[in-house]
Amino acid sequence: MLRLAIPMMTCLLWVSLAFSQSVGEPVEVAPKCEGTRSQVWASAAWSSQAKCWLVAWREGYLNEDSTDIWCARISAEGKPLDPAGIRLTKKAPGLRDMPRVASDGRNWLVVWEDMRNDRDWDVYGAVISADGKVREENGFRIAGGPRNQCRPDVGFAAGYYLVVWQELVGEGEPNTKGTAYAVRGVRLQPEGEPLVGVPIEIARVEQESHAFGPAVACYKEQVLTAFFIASFGSGNDYLARRPVDVATGRALGPAPEPSRTSNKHPIQLPSSEALRSAVLARNADFAFTVLAGHGLHLWKMAGDGTKPEYVAHLAKSAAQKVADLRYPVRTSLAASDKELLLVTEWPRLQPASRRVRMEIRGWRLASDGRPLDDTEAGFVVAAYERRDQLLPAVAAGPDGTFLVVYSERRGVDDMKVVARIIRPSP
Repeated sequence: MLRLAIPMMTCLLWVSLAFSQSVGEPVEVAPKCEGTRSQVWASAAWSSQAKCWLVAWREGYLNEDSTDIWCARISAEGKPLDPAGIRLTKKAPGLRDMPRVASDGRNWLVVWEDMRNDRDWDVYGAVISADGKVREENGFRIAGGPRNQCRPDVGFAAGYYLVVWQELVGEGEPNTKGTAYAVRGVRLQPEGEPLVGVPIEIARVEQESHAFGPAVACYKEQVLTAFFIASFGSGNDYLARRPVDVATGRALGPAPEPSRTSNKHPIQLPSSEALRSAVLARNADFAFTVLAGHGLHLWKMAGDGTKPEYVAHLAKSAAQKVADLRYPVRTSLAASDKELLLVTEWPRLQPASRRVRMEIRGWRLASDGRPLDDTEAGFVVAAYERRDQLLPAVAAGPDGTFLVVYSERRGVDDMKVVARIIRPSP
């Protein structure tokens, strides 16, 4: 009887925490989507004119012959508007992964990495209209070439989308002199048409270092990119930042240095950082990033990426659990006018079974980055006794709301994308 009481008390605690933080009820994003087995790597963006979010995700497993990119809209009230889902790649063979979404204020651009050539990754995209119509069946190619173009991200500012990605440059094998990953970008019209010209060279480090895992954050006409710099073997890894003038298509400021020791404003990576992709958000005054390693390390900086300042160390108690699992948690960050919201995967030890389940935790941050919730535990966004909650992402919405999307593992071949609206604090 006592063993049953402990989980029940824990569930009551979760409900209490969720209620105090105005966490909405879970909503399956595409509840009538047929033939779905594994919906993962969700991403979302709000459209002020359409008055809804668009959520994109990958369907399928990368160890199979083909995967697809899907999307669906969620209303400001948290209702699914496309219950059967919208398939973006229904006639294209091959693997595709890592979708990202941005909005021009009316429509959306979804970008992803795509291996339909059965040889290497390219970057593809599709424009989805405010009423949920897809303009390019199977998408259009944004970046391609003889080697990998992958891990894209996208933002919108100054009348253009900016798509960034990492690209393998050189003729040799990776991690050999003259061959390494660089970060490049391209501007697109709101209709998805690329502007004529060469890609924007954001980061290419010549001295045996990779630039990879890019992210982009926009505030009005200001754009900042962030990415990792990792030497082939020296361990001089750091998070680099570089602003981009989207109106003219130029990267601003000096190019990144090959190591943190030669960089004027280094943000050193924790020793256990998984180097998945950079996390970046912007508001009117600051830019923010989060590094995962022995907890979460929150940094703020000027809008152009300079003057980094360490703000807080979050989730220390979960750090050892993550290290024991050898699992690189996914963390996401979004900014509204008044607050920011940080969400992450969180390992939870079940008292009765002693098994580890993954849940989603969140932290509200003031506009200057100060944590408004308990720095250790934050608040519960999603947690269930028998289901893992995985791979969260967050997008700002109207009136200080945020949409958190994540994958809920319900069983074998049963992983669904779920959304919750986080309302502003009282």
